[in-house]
Amino acid sequence: MMGNLTPENLDRFHDAIYDSTNIDLPKDSLVVAFNFLPTKIKNIADEWGYNDTEFGDAVYKFFEVPENKEQIQNLINQL
Repeated sequence: MMGNLTPENLDRFHDAIYDSTNIDLPKDSLVVAFNFLPTKIKNIADEWGYNDTEFGDAVYKFFEVPENKEQIQNLINQL
């Protein structure tokens, strides 16, 4: 899973997070946020691609949940 985190894939992941949270994460924080995702969503990225709507929608929905948004903000603040 981690091998697919190319700059282009991180850009797409950034956009999906930003769309749902309005948090503008730097690239190093995107790796932390990606690792925070459930395996199911990471698998969608690997199987369908980071640019696939299914991955973007799954990330959007995941980070719309207030607890998930709060946890990722806390993780990023610890960096």
